[in-house]
Amino acid sequence: MLLGKPVIATDYAASQDLLSAATGYPVRFKLVPVCEGDYPFAEGQVWAEPDVSHAAILMRELCDDPARAAPLVRHAREHMQAHFSY
Repeated sequence: MLLGKPVIATDYAASQDLLSAATGYPVRFKLVPVCEGDYPFAEGQVWAEPDVSHAAILMRELCDDPARAAPLVRHAREHMQAHFSY
């Protein structure tokens, strides 16, 4: 965002601290259980499984009309500069 690039990311957990519909392109998700062996202490944990179709739609929209993202990208950069440091 700080580099003036549109950002597409799963709309879950820490990415929500940086990304919103006002600053980027949040991707829908569903929570799925973490299987034993996938992650330490997996029992009772969940992953945010991104909706790949939704992400593809967002990517396609950006590729088809990159200028459309300009106001959002500008706002995202300003948001990052105002609220976060390097």
